[in-house]
Amino acid sequence: MSFRCPDWPPRWPEIEESILQAIRSGDWGRYKSPHQAELRRRLSQLCNSEHVRLCGSGSAAVQLALTAAGVTVGDEVIVAALDYPGNFRAIESVGAKPVLVDLRPDDACLDAEQVATIAQNEPNGQIRAVIASHLFGRAAPIERLREICDQSGWILIEDACQVPGMTIGGRAVGNIGHLGTISFGGSKPLTSGNGGAIVTSDSRLAARLNSLLDRPSDSQPLSTLQCAALMPQFDRLAQCNAKRQATVAYLESEINPRLPTWQWLSQSDSNWSATHYKVAWVVESAVQRNSIVASARQLGLPMGEGFRSMSVSSDRRCRKPMCLTHADRVGDRAIVLDHSALLLEPEQHSELGENLLELGCGLP
Repeated sequence: MSFRCPDWPPRWPEIEESILQAIRSGDWGRYKSPHQAELRRRLSQLCNSEHVRLCGSGSAAVQLALTAAGVTVGDEVIVAALDYPGNFRAIESVGAKPVLVDLRPDDACLDAEQVATIAQNEPNGQIRAVIASHLFGRAAPIERLREICDQSGWILIEDACQVPGMTIGGRAVGNIGHLGTISFGGSKPLTSGNGGAIVTSDSRLAARLNSLLDRPSDSQPLSTLQCAALMPQFDRLAQCNAKRQATVAYLESEINPRLPTWQWLSQSDSNWSATHYKVAWVVESAVQRNSIVASARQLGLPMGEGFRSMSVSSDRRCRKPMCLTHADRVGDRAIVLDHSALLLEPEQHSELGENLLELGCGLP
């Protein structure tokens, strides 16, 4: 029997009712409605940020953040060699050049000490900003990166697109960097099919965002219907995150020890409360990865390949001052499991575990 995941996007009655209320009131056909203001308020509360702007996607949020940060033609932006590829392209779209750094050895987050080395070796270089993503439920070393950026006069853009509701040392993600980005796209933990947001507590950066977006109407609006679909999800976010974390805890204690050749990239940490959009492992080879992904799909598991390493990009497009060994390894061999498979009841954990163990046995 094929493995059955909970539905995502969710089919909760309160989402349907919220959308219907927007239709009945006529708000759905207005440029502005109370729904946009309420969504901004909820995001401000979630991220503990003073300023929130909505936009068309998480990718648009990153590009707008770069522009608000003053990044322009001829500048450089540090980014992990393995990251959502839209971040690399957002840097190029504002005329800047990506500077690739490696991942930490034990997860898929940017190595802050490589960033520190660049800051020390290039005090008068062209770098203007750093993009750091929280991936696979792991927190990037964002506090250390903020320290480096503040010392260097750089802007830190915190990509929290995968992790709404995550906290690090009690601090909300998205508000540790100078600017933070959120995505509501596709199967994200908060979803409206498309959409995004930029958050900041820096009034100067907020003013720049306003000047970019207000013409005078909002040039990157999120519709009333999208906002109406999103708002009921905030009320269940903590519950869903707890359910996903319980499944992750089961995998860590009961399944991963029985998969010794799979390196787990989504380790829990007592210093943060995680949001798991995807969890990830690195397997022994690209051939094994491809075989596992194909078999997983036959079983009904929502599993796929991870991001590829951007180290294959030409030197004309980016600069590579460091060895990118870990990014290349993860790019070639990572498998990722979607969070819909983590939204299980405890009595279903063993079924997921048995499927993963089946995938880990007898493969090339």
